[in-house]
Amino acid sequence: MVLGGECSEWENVGSGVPQGSVLGPLLFVVFINDLPESIELPSKLYADDSKVMCELRKSKFLDDAARLQADIDRIVGWCDQWLMKLNVGKCKVMHIGHKNPKFMYFMKEVGSGQLHALEKTDLERDLGVYIASDLKSHGQVNQVVSKANSMLGMLKRTFTYRGADMWKRLYTTYVRPHLEFAVPAWNPHLKGDIAKLESVQRRATKIAHEMKGKSHKERLSLLNLTTLEERGVRGNSIQWFKLVKGFDKVNWVKEPSLGHPRAGVRGRYILENVRNCQQREKFFIVRAPETWNGLPDHVVEADTVDSFKRMFDGSCRGCYSLTPSSHGALHET
Repeated sequence: MVLGGECSEWENVGSGVPQGSVLGPLLFVVFINDLPESIELPSKLYADDSKVMCELRKSKFLDDAARLQADIDRIVGWCDQWLMKLNVGKCKVMHIGHKNPKFMYFMKEVGSGQLHALEKTDLERDLGVYIASDLKSHGQVNQVVSKANSMLGMLKRTFTYRGADMWKRLYTTYVRPHLEFAVPAWNPHLKGDIAKLESVQRRATKIAHEMKGKSHKERLSLLNLTTLEERGVRGNSIQWFKLVKGFDKVNWVKEPSLGHPRAGVRGRYILENVRNCQQREKFFIVRAPETWNGLPDHVVEADTVDSFKRMFDGSCRGCYSLTPSSHGALHET
């Protein structure tokens, strides 16, 4: 190490991966790849982030909680065996569901053996998306709105020119991506959350001098923009197209069911019947097929993502309100 012109002595490194190296992430993944084999419950690994999931069944709360605690102990044992040290302070447990008994779970610190109670959390960031214990999108919306407003404020302080074309480019390049990152995964359905997102675009479209005194609808028309809610529906459809055509792969817990075609009508996806769970009713797996079922045949038969986007915009923008109906079609305007 070199600091202030002084060099440290050379030291042999017996384990670990150099940070910042090209092979570092790959070598780390290879090293921990067998971790899921040492536990019983389903797990998800991405880089240095690992999650273990356990469903607490109504009649077997204690047994299932004991299974989760046993897997936590196995993970600690695996780390001890392979000379890895867990950051216990960053290990947390999230309880999902109103009837969840919310048991306490413990983890031994590797090396010292000291027992720590895992911290409970209601909101965690996972691959850029904030997951809440109530499965609502309030946390994600608040975070992205804050980032987008900060970026918009910085642009206003940096650029004094107020031309409509330039500000549209600045907004769509530096601000809107914050509002739409991974939107199929968390697309908001509550009016309050939608209004918060739309407020950023309302503010951005007012900046150009040409837009002064015009209504929000007029500003969107002049700038050739759509509402973020409409773009959310479009984003859902694009992602569903990628899944249907095999461009993206998903290991479904329960694969979507496609109905049989009949008398010149293509097969429609069978929608999941959800009761008493608004969050589940608005999940991607439910809302995306509903919109897809209402698209014209020539749109869903597109060969590439770009051609699907063009045909979707040409067929649906201006002809449909892009709001799914209760029977799976899109409302005409």
